[in-house]
Amino acid sequence: MRCTHCREEFEGESVRYKGRDYCCQACAFEASLRTGSICGSRSSVEAGMRYARTQDHGMVCDDQPKPARVIAIDGPVAVGKTSVGRLLAQRLGYRFIDTGAMYRALTWKALQLGIDTQDERRLPQLADEVDIEVQSDTGEPNGYRALVDGRDVALEIRSTEVEATVSLVSRIPEVRRKMVAKQRALAQQGRAVVVGRDIATVVLPQAELKIFLVATPEQRALRRYRELAESGKGADYDAVLRDLQARDGIDSTRGDSPLKPDADSRVIDTTELTLEQVVDRIYALARDDRCL
Repeated sequence: MRCTHCREEFEGESVRYKGRDYCCQACAFEASLRTGSICGSRSSVEAGMRYARTQDHGMVCDDQPKPARVIAIDGPVAVGKTSVGRLLAQRLGYRFIDTGAMYRALTWKALQLGIDTQDERRLPQLADEVDIEVQSDTGEPNGYRALVDGRDVALEIRSTEVEATVSLVSRIPEVRRKMVAKQRALAQQGRAVVVGRDIATVVLPQAELKIFLVATPEQRALRRYRELAESGKGADYDAVLRDLQARDGIDSTRGDSPLKPDADSRVIDTTELTLEQVVDRIYALARDDRCL
């Protein structure tokens, strides 16, 4: 559906006022002011919209503030970005974009072709050549389909081999530049929750809400260990912890786009929080404090 006012495509329930559909209450308010249909009175707009929503949906809006359009979620490996981002996107009715999946897809392709994962000449060429697409799909275990040249490799890119080498691929500056261009193009479509390691600082510094998730290395290693065990893959906790700490070192010290929170990021420590609690906190931050 396309918003009558801002003309952006959106999914989920529309705000209906005077027979037209809007993506949010703010757009309906602005449109009403421009047309002069209610004499420019903000209180009249609010009252009219509440009445219209009562007629259309059988309920009065007591507290229905508008959400941020683009939400950036960053953090280290195994902190829960993918799970949090997927559930948050579902709750908001937004698209879910996992940029880490894009790097893992490129790494998987390189391994399939026998390309050295530290080859700074061939890997950027591969980033240009390969067709990588990440599509939201609530029916998939990870909440998305990862397509590499048309083949869904969402499960393959989670292999231990890919996990162990993806940081080597992603730290190459030219690879990152090419992938960032792809990621920005996806996010420009709007209404998206985008997760990764440099979303707020590099990919989408203009994002309206920036979140940086943290947790102790031990807790993150335990989460990854359980994830591997549940998927039927053999795993050793100590080995998982060592690999995680090694990736932290690579990600935080690389010269191009090192892992760090942006000055505007809201830092949330997830060590003692459940998945639902983290999503609840970000959801609350994503909502404006007005009900138009």
